[in-house]
Amino acid sequence: MSFNIYESNEYKSLLAHREGRSIPALSPVQAKNSLTGSKAVYKHHQLPALSFSDELAAITVEKTTKVEQKEIVEFQDDSLPNAVKRFVPGFNVHPKAVVPEGYALSKLPGEGICKVSICKDGTPLSTPILDKAIALSAIYSGKFGGPNEQAVLEFYEPHDGQVKQIIVDREILSKPSSITSLNNYGYSVTHAGRNSEATKLIQYLKDYERENYDRIPRIDTSHKLGWSPTMDEFLPYVSGKIRMVPRGREEKNLLEKGFVVLGTDLQKYISTIQPILSDSVVATYIYAMAFASPLLKILGVPGFSVELARNSGYGKSVVQKLAMGAFGSPDVLVKQWKATPYAIETFLDFSDNLPTALEDAQLNKDIDFITDVFYMVFNGNGKIRGSLQGNRITPTFSGILISSAETESEKRINIDGINRRLNTLTKKPFKDKATVKKYARILEKLHKEIHGLAGKYWIDFLISNKGYWDEWEQCYQEAVQKLDDLLKNAPYSEADKDMMEEQNRLLAVGVVTLQLMNKCFSFGIDVTKTMKEITEAVYSYMDGASKPIVALRMIVNYAITNEKSLFSPETKTGQQYGVIRPGEYLAIQEETVKYLLEKGGYNLSVLDSWKEWGILQFDSNGQKPQIEIFVGFGKKQKKRLLKFGWKKLEEYIEQGFYDVDVSGDPHAKVVEVLKPNGKGKVFRIDSDSE
Repeated sequence: MSFNIYESNEYKSLLAHREGRSIPALSPVQAKNSLTGSKAVYKHHQLPALSFSDELAAITVEKTTKVEQKEIVEFQDDSLPNAVKRFVPGFNVHPKAVVPEGYALSKLPGEGICKVSICKDGTPLSTPILDKAIALSAIYSGKFGGPNEQAVLEFYEPHDGQVKQIIVDREILSKPSSITSLNNYGYSVTHAGRNSEATKLIQYLKDYERENYDRIPRIDTSHKLGWSPTMDEFLPYVSGKIRMVPRGREEKNLLEKGFVVLGTDLQKYISTIQPILSDSVVATYIYAMAFASPLLKILGVPGFSVELARNSGYGKSVVQKLAMGAFGSPDVLVKQWKATPYAIETFLDFSDNLPTALEDAQLNKDIDFITDVFYMVFNGNGKIRGSLQGNRITPTFSGILISSAETESEKRINIDGINRRLNTLTKKPFKDKATVKKYARILEKLHKEIHGLAGKYWIDFLISNKGYWDEWEQCYQEAVQKLDDLLKNAPYSEADKDMMEEQNRLLAVGVVTLQLMNKCFSFGIDVTKTMKEITEAVYSYMDGASKPIVALRMIVNYAITNEKSLFSPETKTGQQYGVIRPGEYLAIQEETVKYLLEKGGYNLSVLDSWKEWGILQFDSNGQKPQIEIFVGFGKKQKKRLLKFGWKKLEEYIEQGFYDVDVSGDPHAKVVEVLKPNGKGKVFRIDSDSE
């Protein structure tokens, strides 16, 4: 069996070392009323107390995204004989938009746009130049990261009497060779010669815009969902001034079938899911993470990921669908981990400030890809990607990724910094598989009738309470401090506490979110009970799981299990890899330690942690100490080795580690064997070695 740290007994023993630890009870953090200074629960700003018989009437959440229609009324002004709507009443243009001088519009086939001139005898002459009447009804600016500036054109189809709309990049309207692409949308235009239809159409549109510049609405657009720059709108749920323009087919599908609202009975939705929340703190916490995603920007917290890691059948998918159903159709919004990095990055970029869900991480064998995704979520930036036209704009996003896996992704990522980015839960969502099936049926039926409604209501709640955002941010900081204070007296090593403090920044988001959810929806969630159990589960999982500590255990186990063969003068090869002096120190060649760390997938930065914690000992001049070892049969030599202090090893691993195999398997040994080509040697863990 080749050396693979993920399959080693070291990892297996860590999984069994998770019980018997707890933390003090966690009290909910409450905001201070800025007017009275007394402790008070969150209050609605400009909202009445919730009663679910009239909550939709109390809050206006239906705001049109068709901004240009706000300025459009039926034409009534008789003083504009050349008004566009006189010729084509169905055009969705400004009521005072006029046909440019020298032109006339018509609904007749073959005479849509005519050039008007005056004959010598003073009679008007109308010469058809284009078959169908057309007008410029709006311009999409692309101000908030949307696509390039676009023109909204409307033309009259005389064959069926319908007005049809075309949205194109303005650039194509500037050249005869490109404006002919309007043929793809049903507007016939040819380009042959200098005075072609294409040339005439370009001139007509220029004249139309110049004549109606102040009457053509300029509408801001965005290619992604989430908060507007001013944070007074949130696409797609609360919008009035910004139009959503998806860039590709997948984004369009997410907008039309994913992040959508179905149903209006919020009371029915809440009463249906309340038993599920009451039955599972894990389901409650993950559900809260969906609502926390739009809240992160308000609290000033970067994006992060939460992963449910359990064996199949205990409700991981059910919980993910519960969470995503708050913001849309879970059948569309819960994606698979088996996707390309670009597809995942695009999904996150488009779903900015919203929850995203990826299931079955164990099916994706590319751990570097999974690591990149978790880091992208935390850093809020994707990768710069080149093209023939130059580098594309780097995607940005801020939200919470809800992941699921049968084996912990964190165990596959041997980077200590991942703990600032990933919140891992191994606690069972539900007690048994029968309960999972029951709730799966309930949610499936519910989501066919209602989905996305709670998310829409939540966004309006956040915006309506904008005056309290600073207070909520302070509440978050207080929750972090409270968790840090509770951790100080908890029975964990200092290394583990450092890692757990990083998790506190993520857990505190849950504290604030759950309290706000209670105020918004009257869920009646016991915040103290929920967060106490979740925090205990997270801490228990991380107990002894610090990457530098796990790596240290692996190195120490390697030395102890191979003491006679590689660490004593009686070594059969004549070469010692180090020295073991029980009660004093353990010394190993630096190249051996680095080799094992790299083979195990650990970052060499763990050496810095060992040095910082005082585990590695150095001479007064800062150099590695010289220790005598055998370098050949009968030949001794002093070499500079990495020296691990014995007392520090007992502090960070456990007392008596030398007498008990720290890997959990007394037969496991790391042995050295020749490479298949006979050149050089490699290490392997072998449970059958003697």
